[in-house]
Amino acid sequence: WAFVVSASRRWAKEGYFEGTDYGANSLFASVEKKINEKHSLNFTSIYAQNRRGKVSPNTQEVIDLKGEEYNSYWGWQDGKKRNSRVKSIEEPLNMLSHYWKISEKTNLNTNVAFQTGSIGNSRLTYQLANNPDPTYYKNLPSYYLNSLDYYVPALDGSGNPILDQDGNPTYNNPTANNVRNAFLADGQIDWNAMYRANLSPNQNGKSVYALYEDRTDDKQWTANSILNSSINDNITVNAGINFRKLKSRNYAKMLDLLGGEYYRDVNVFYQGDASQSDLNHPDRQVKVGDAFGYDYNLHATTFDGFNQFKFNYKKVDLYLGQSFSRS
Repeated sequence: WAFVVSASRRWAKEGYFEGTDYGANSLFASVEKKINEKHSLNFTSIYAQNRRGKVSPNTQEVIDLKGEEYNSYWGWQDGKKRNSRVKSIEEPLNMLSHYWKISEKTNLNTNVAFQTGSIGNSRLTYQLANNPDPTYYKNLPSYYLNSLDYYVPALDGSGNPILDQDGNPTYNNPTANNVRNAFLADGQIDWNAMYRANLSPNQNGKSVYALYEDRTDDKQWTANSILNSSINDNITVNAGINFRKLKSRNYAKMLDLLGGEYYRDVNVFYQGDASQSDLNHPDRQVKVGDAFGYDYNLHATTFDGFNQFKFNYKKVDLYLGQSFSRS
């Protein structure tokens, strides 16, 4: 008998970029039984869970204003940084392997594995409300500037740029200056404002802002067998077959209604039937944990096989191989 157990954890309150918390746990366990000189069985289980806050891709204007470490995906809530874009992965794997020493020159390894779990990527959604992204183009000074205003700063009587208290040039446009100052003063997601909007008496419990994740739930079976054989001193044969069957559910999953009671399963950019995600349940009220927007299964079955002959001689090496695949 042989046993192996390993466990680890990595975490960070924040990475190089603002609001990028990180946490990862992993567990590995394996047990093997040598039945006799020709056969042994191995069972291996791997669990790896990872959760990390993402970082926003920023335009040059945003970088010039806030620096390279700026991340627009987070905001303060209850004194803590909360990232709206979080990636979570949790797909454990269990594998049973059989090792067969057919002869001194031939070995066969057969494996059967089952993998399940989920991958999620969260984000904010909103209906008939202002875009909550701090870097939305209407929240930046360039929206209020023409090209001349943007590249030519405000000048004093001597022709020198007028600087703000931080030493940065100001714009000719007063509105752009106000927007710029507001963005510099904060520039993060306002979680409290979204809660207030959802709790407004005018909404009657309907959330205009919500947090959901694009979710993939996988179930996959895999089986393969690999043969290695030395026919003689000059000829070696490698062959293998592989089978994989996957069922992947892809959908949007509601994570947080941000103080509201439900979210409407409609697309407000369309009208009539075109606005409905589910025509069998129009204007459906989505609760936490529900699927909405889209929900479909992807099925995949693949099979492939190969063999390869290797010929070794004093002055020449030759290879002959063939493969087959179907999906």
